Amino acid sequence: MKELDYRKIGMRIRHVRKAKSWSQDELAKKCGISMSFLGHIERGTRIMSLETFVNICGALDTNADALLWGEVF
Repeated sequence: MKELDYRKIGMRIRHVRKAKSWSQDELAKKCGISMSFLGHIERGTRIMSLETFVNICGALDTNADALLWGEVF
């Protein structure tokens, strides 16, 4: 089983967010979290709950596999 790399997950979240030209504040509001917490998620310094991860995937309209592993299975 692959091990989760939270830093890489955060980088992928940041990449998709920036591709949409959204600020951290915009994405955080869409997900119901603070901008500070989103910053930690994007840097990989805090681990988000599954609920938060699902909210981020929904807000970004992206596949969970793409954010977790960098590929779609």
